[in-house]
Amino acid sequence: MSRINETVIFSNICYRSHPHHRNGANNKSQWTITAMQEFECFRRCLTENWIKEQIGWGLHFSDTSSVQYLGIDQNGTKQLFIAKFVGGQNWHGYPIDYQRCTDDIPDTEILNKWLNLSIFPPTKIRKITKGQPCSL
Repeated sequence: MSRINETVIFSNICYRSHPHHRNGANNKSQWTITAMQEFECFRRCLTENWIKEQIGWGLHFSDTSSVQYLGIDQNGTKQLFIAKFVGGQNWHGYPIDYQRCTDDIPDTEILNKWLNLSIFPPTKIRKITKGQPCSL
């Protein structure tokens, strides 16, 4: 059984960083940010309320508040910049390739929040919505 790192984010919410998204496992996207940055990505997802129906989406920000890549796809060939978090009381997350799996496209409500916060311009939001290639 793999060991799972767990961090309590808020008094009633735990986040688990699963090793198979850090160890090069086949068919799993991989985090390229540190575990602490992963936890911070999730914490921001919660505090900004980028959650709908027990699914959240997160972004990794640089010191200058611009979005940065946070992972690579399951083949190790494409950089990814959106994370998906699933859970309830116990959460886990992973970098998503929204082009490969349309179920991983963030909810329209979340994309609109990112647009209204000027995190992404309308052109990038449209590309993400349609599952089209989009780089930072």
